[in-house]
Amino acid sequence: DPAEIVWIEAAGNYVNLHCEGGVFPVRNSMTALENSLDPRRFVRIHRSAIVDVGRIEAIEPLESGDYTVRLRSGGELRLSRRYRARLKAVVG
Repeated sequence: DPAEIVWIEAAGNYVNLHCEGGVFPVRNSMTALENSLDPRRFVRIHRSAIVDVGRIEAIEPLESGDYTVRLRSGGELRLSRRYRARLKAVVG
């Protein structure tokens, strides 16, 4: 159920679905999974990460030009400059 997904991580030929109930590996590509999810809710923020924008607590800039995305669950992800515009278009 997409409502349970917090974020998605690339892992070779698999993706790891980080959900409220644990981490679940699925044999799929990031691109295929990204295309199957609601683009208003799930945004790719790095070549190896997709996040549910409703789970974001804060976005903080780094000196490198990238950003740290802090999740409400306490985790942190990297937002690369390449994907910043995508996230900004959804979050505002």
